[in-house]
Amino acid sequence: MISNNTKRVGVLLGVLVALVVVGALYFAFEISRDVNFDWENPNNIEAAEARRKLKKYETALVKHQDGWVRFSQLEINSYLMSATTNELAEGAGYQLRRVGVELTTTNATFYSWGETHFLKLPLSFVLQRTFRIRQGGTNVWDLPIDELKIGDLEIPKRFWPRLKPAIHALDRPLVDYLGWATNVQALLITKNEISQRPELRLYTYSPIPPADIH
Repeated sequence: MISNNTKRVGVLLGVLVALVVVGALYFAFEISRDVNFDWENPNNIEAAEARRKLKKYETALVKHQDGWVRFSQLEINSYLMSATTNELAEGAGYQLRRVGVELTTTNATFYSWGETHFLKLPLSFVLQRTFRIRQGGTNVWDLPIDELKIGDLEIPKRFWPRLKPAIHALDRPLVDYLGWATNVQALLITKNEISQRPELRLYTYSPIPPADIH
């Protein structure tokens, strides 16, 4: 016969297993939540305009011209639209589906829609990284992360290092599209004078632009 103690242990184990399963399902639900993102209809025309401006910027750098170019959120997302890939990132179980950028008056949030497997089941998720620009002089700047979320789940800063493999895997397909950023002398997020909407500006020098080269 099974003793009462053995029955209690069995019930306790069953409860613990149930809690673990429920917790895992809740975690999967939270990180798989989509975000309300305004795409503004990215298109090839805006993507071509973004590429044209980048070419102008690179030409100005070569000619040592002081100036800057501006990019709207729509131009940025149209440019990134062509970075969408269905190929698995090298050596990692993550697929990058699409990417998007949301500009505010002080920072930018970078969204990566991806897919992986959780408990052997496919799991879609959205990685959200909110950056601020930290300018330290001509061609001396970085983009520290202020906030990191997966779906609706905000990730405490102490856990960020554990996500580096996933972040690197999702960013790898974008290297060819963002290689020009390594030669930017200075950058700033500010308001457009006409629309009053945030825009990203790239400078060929630092810090105050005398002319718009676009």
